[in-house]
Amino acid sequence: MLRMQQSSEFPTKFLGKSLFAFVVLKAPVGSQVKNDRQFQKKVQDSISKHVSSSKSSYKWLTGGIEFVEAIPKNASGKILRRVLREQATALPRAKL
Repeated sequence: MLRMQQSSEFPTKFLGKSLFAFVVLKAPVGSQVKNDRQFQKKVQDSISKHVSSSKSSYKWLTGGIEFVEAIPKNASGKILRRVLREQATALPRAKL
């Protein structure tokens, strides 16, 4: 179901920093998530539940989960975390 995931921190007023996940889904699931809002919520809840059950509370994805087409990388293949942080802070506050 998941092809790649990258979590990023972004600053908040109350918590200091909050974790936010950018997830790239495999093709069949990705297209279904785009078209069906209920299925998207179900997948987000499933990922969140998995992280909550297997990680300590400070590693939980309290900032949310966003599905993206691709994780931004530079020419050598390193993930551009700065770009992800900027994308997370630019999202509407309702998602965060």
